[in-house]
Amino acid sequence: MDERERMLAELERDFASRVVHQVKTPLALMHGYAMTLLERDLPDEQRRWFLEVIARQTHELSDALDRLDELRRLHDAPQGETTALGEALQVAVERVGEERPDLIVSLPPGGGSRTRVAGPARWVTRALVECLVAAAEAGGPVSVRLRGGRAVTVTIEGDGTIREHGLGLYLAQRVAERFGGGLTVRDGRITLRFTAG
Repeated sequence: MDERERMLAELERDFASRVVHQVKTPLALMHGYAMTLLERDLPDEQRRWFLEVIARQTHELSDALDRLDELRRLHDAPQGETTALGEALQVAVERVGEERPDLIVSLPPGGGSRTRVAGPARWVTRALVECLVAAAEAGGPVSVRLRGGRAVTVTIEGDGTIREHGLGLYLAQRVAERFGGGLTVRDGRITLRFTAG
C-alpha cells in the first residue's frame, strides 16, 4: 500500500468513526428513553423530560445527516472563487448568534475586512460556523484572531476543551482542505488555514 492509499484508508476510518458516533449515540439515547416510556408508568414531569431528551437527540441526528449531505456536495464545489474573509466571518458570527444569543465573540480589529481567501463564500462561512460552534461548546466567550500572508490563519478559541469527535469540525476541515488549507485542534484552540485569494 503506497502513502496515498494509506492516507485515504485512514481518512475513511476516521470518517466512519465520526459518522457512527454522530448517528449511533442519539439513536441509542432515543431508543432507551422510548423503551422506558413504553414500559413504565412515569410521573408527568419525568415523562416530559424524557420526551425533551428524545426531541433534542432527534434534532442532533438531523444535524448530523445534514452535515453528511454537505460533505457529499462539497466535492462539487467550484474551484477558483475567492471570498472576503471579514464578510464570511461576520455572517458566521451572526448565524451562530441566532442559535446562541448569549455567546460573546471577540473579533480582531478590522475583522479581516481586506483579506480574501480561496473558496466560495458559502463554504468558507460554513467552515467558520462549525469552528465557532465547537469553540462555543467548549464554554465561555470565544476569541478570534487572524494572521495573513500566503496562508491566512483563523484561530478560534473558547474557554474549555474542544471536542473533535463530531462531524462539525470534520466538515470544516474538509472545506479548508478542498480549497488548499487545513484545520488543526490543539490546546483548546482551533486553527483554520485558508489559502490567500
